[in-house]
Amino acid sequence: MREIFLGFIGTYTKKDSNGLYKFLFDSKIGKFLETNLAFNIENPTYISLNSKSNVLFSIQGDNLEGGICSFKINNMNLYKVYMTSDSLKPPCYISNNDNFLFSANYHEGIVNIYEILDDLSFKLVRSLNTKLKDSSKMHFAGLSPNNNFLATCNLSLNKISMYNTTDFTKLYSITLKNNSGPRHLVFHNSLNIVYVLTELTAEIFTLEFDDWGFNIIDNFSIYKESREDFEGAAIHIHPSNKYIYVSERKRNSISCYKILKDGTLSLVDTYYLDISHPRDFTFTPDGKWIIIASLLENKLTSYEIDLSSGSILSLSDEIKVPEPTCVIFTNKAI
Repeated sequence: MREIFLGFIGTYTKKDSNGLYKFLFDSKIGKFLETNLAFNIENPTYISLNSKSNVLFSIQGDNLEGGICSFKINNMNLYKVYMTSDSLKPPCYISNNDNFLFSANYHEGIVNIYEILDDLSFKLVRSLNTKLKDSSKMHFAGLSPNNNFLATCNLSLNKISMYNTTDFTKLYSITLKNNSGPRHLVFHNSLNIVYVLTELTAEIFTLEFDDWGFNIIDNFSIYKESREDFEGAAIHIHPSNKYIYVSERKRNSISCYKILKDGTLSLVDTYYLDISHPRDFTFTPDGKWIIIASLLENKLTSYEIDLSSGSILSLSDEIKVPEPTCVIFTNKAI
C-alpha cells in the first residue's frame, strides 16, 4: 500500500520562482510524484503548518514591505484567508500553535506575536523588542513542546532568550560566545533542553533550562577541523525523537546526532551529499526519508534514513523546484 504525503515549499522569488509550491511524495518507494505552483506570492521564504486547523502560514513581502499570509488547505490546494503587511521588511522565521503566531524579523530586530482568530485571520498583540534594536538581528521564535516557554535567537547579539507564554514576559537570557551567531534551535521533546545551531561558527550548544535560567551542558563544532567560513543553516529533530540533524551551507553537509538519555548528543556521522546550499530540510512523517532543499541547484532531494541508527543512506530521488528555502509536510498520508 502506498503512503503518499503532501508537502509545501517556501522559496525566494528573486529569479524563476513564482511563490509557494506543493509536491507529493511516495514514502513507499522514496520518489517525488509531482510538483506544482500552489500560490503566487512574493518571497514566501519560511512557512509554518497548523495541522489541527489545516492552515499554512507563510512569510511574504519585498524590499519595501513584508508580513504574513494564512492559507486554508483543502483538497491539496491553498486558499488565501488573510494577509498583513505590517513591517518594512519581511520576517525571516515564523512558527505557531493553535492560538498564536510568532514571527522573527532579522532586519527590524523584533519578534511579533499575533493572536490567531476564529476566522483564521490574526492580529498583532505583542512585539518583543530589545534596547539594542539597531544592532539586533532576530532569527528565530518558537515554543516548547508543552507551550509553556517561548525561545528566541538573536543572531547578532549571540543571545538566546526565554519568555513565559502567559503574558510573554521575558524570564532570562544567555549570551553565547562572541560572533557565534545563533540561528535556530529545537527543544527536546520531554527534557528541559534546547539545542542551538549557530550560523557563523557552525556549532551546537546544548542548554538546560528551568524557571530561572539557562545552563550550557555541551558545546561542539559540527566539523573536527578549524574553519572560519561557516554557514550553519537548519536544525531539526527526527520524528522518532531519537536523532537531531543539522545542515551547513558552505561545505554542503548534513550531520546526524543521536540524542542520549541525558539529552546530550553523540555524533552518528557527517554526510557530504549531492546538494548545494542545503538551506532547509524536513522528514517524511513516518521518518523514513529526509527531504533536502538545495537553494543553489533549484531542487529537492530525497535520501533514505536507517531508522535503527539515524544514518543517511543513498540518494533516492530529486525534483526541480526554483529557489527552495523551506520545506514541510502535512502530517497524514493522503
